[in-house]
Parts: sequence; structure tokens; C-alpha cells
Amino acid sequence: MAVVAVYEDWVPFALGVGKVVLTHGVFGMINPSRVYNHEAAIANPWAWGLIHGVFVLALPAAPMSHWYSTERLREEATERPREAEQKREQVTDLEESGRRSNGRTPRPRRPRNGPRSAGGRSTG
Repeated sequence: MAVVAVYEDWVPFALGVGKVVLTHGVFGMINPSRVYNHEAAIANPWAWGLIHGVFVLALPAAPMSHWYSTERLREEATERPREAEQKREQVTDLEESGRRSNGRTPRPRRPRNGPRSAGGRSTG
């Protein structure tokens, strides 16, 4: 089941778990000695089929929790660039509205790490 969880698709995962539970229950009733290896299970195959089913259903809890967190992180990762783009557009809009309200065109900004003269002033 852990290998199926790597594909991160719910349908094959659910089908795999269902198949294991169903085969333990049905074949445990038809020929319990072929499914179980101890007398308690052979004598009461439905109870032990249920026990096996519970453990088989609990087994994928770790891969499923990892899978869920991975899906959530992917959604957040795709949302962050959109948020950053919206913020950038808001800043650009604010800068443009500030320029219009001042009635003047701003001077181009000089690079922060541009060349400097000996007196500490920019040469550019």
C-alpha cells in the first residue's frame, strides 16, 4: 500500500485497501487455513478478518498524513507567487498614484551598490 501511496491518487489507494479487506473476509470464510496460520483465526475467521481489516486500514495512516501535508504545501506554493504578484501590482499602483498626485515625474533611482567616488558620492 505504501507504493500505491507514492502515486498520490485516492482511487487506486482505496481500491487496494478494499481488496485486502474483502479478500481477508471472503477467503477467510471459504478456506480459513489458507488465509490464517493460527487456530484462533481459523476457528473464527470473521473476527480475525475484521482485526486484519482494521490493521490494514490503519497501516496507510502515515503515508496518507504525509500525502495530505504534501498536497497542502503544493497548494500554498502555488498561491504564494500569485500573492507576491498582487502585492507588486499594489505597490506599482501606489507609486503611480503618488506620482500623479505630486504632479511631477520622479527621478530615476540609482542602483544601491553602484560605484562610489572617494568622497562617498555616487559617480553615476
